[in-house]
Amino acid sequence: MVNFKHRVHSYEEAEEILQGRDQLKIAHNTYLVRSTQFNYPIISIRFHNTNVVTYYPYGDVNIDDGGWDTITTRERIKRNLPNGWGYFRKNGKNYLSTFFEEPFEVDLPILIEVAR
Repeated sequence: MVNFKHRVHSYEEAEEILQGRDQLKIAHNTYLVRSTQFNYPIISIRFHNTNVVTYYPYGDVNIDDGGWDTITTRERIKRNLPNGWGYFRKNGKNYLSTFFEEPFEVDLPILIEVAR
């Protein structure tokens, strides 16, 4: 089990944790990083050199294993999804789930559209 200094579930939570900094270590080889994408601000959970979870200010979240489908990468994703979302692996396939839907198989990367 990984000891996270912070768990993040949204762009707003990430902003609050960063407190104006550009990056903050939150676990082994894992950072909360502020940057831009297509001139829009984003905040990501970066594991090694891969943004495994990216938060957008309008609420959506992108998840991506960068081709590194490992137990640790999945753990980083699972621990930092929006509230109500789950991520797990079963029989060699990755699944997302919510409180309201049956789990569904996913291929990464995938954008989660979070209702606000």
